[in-house]
Amino acid sequence: MGQGNSKIKWKFWDDTERLEKELGEEIEKSGLSTLIDHLRLCGNIPEAYDHDSSEEKQYSKYTDSLLSFVTNLLVLKV
Repeated sequence: MGQGNSKIKWKFWDDTERLEKELGEEIEKSGLSTLIDHLRLCGNIPEAYDHDSSEEKQYSKYTDSLLSFVTNLLVLKV
């Protein structure tokens, strides 16, 4: 997809923090159905992303963040 894609600023850590914050705010505002919608969406990394590209890494972080939100929602106790 190249550098013309989305809002990625090419500062991976800054984008990761922004992604987690915006995703958390969206889920908090819109509820469980939004989280479920994101889980449905994140199943496969789009083939348009080059291997080991910033977009692919950001997408992987997106899925990691979603799994973190799910885990926190379930409040798993060990």
